[in-house]
Amino acid sequence: MPANLSDYLLWGAPVAAALYLTWSRTASRSTLPMPPGPRKLPIIGNLLDVGGRPLSEACVEWSREYNSDIIHLDLAGDTPAK
Repeated sequence: MPANLSDYLLWGAPVAAALYLTWSRTASRSTLPMPPGPRKLPIIGNLLDVGGRPLSEACVEWSREYNSDIIHLDLAGDTPAK
């Protein structure tokens, strides 16, 4: 039985989307190392390291600890350089 357009759209669109997402994630990765920072946990990153104190206080402490003006944090998937 010959395939029609709806068969191609039904199977082709999700496959194309998966390929695009895979390509976009791997193509945008940098090979440069990240700045120093505290070790992160899977999924939640450094959320527990911040604790109940303001993020600015934690960043000042880490800046002194790692002897760097720039530190790297992973806050539940978001990786801002502070």
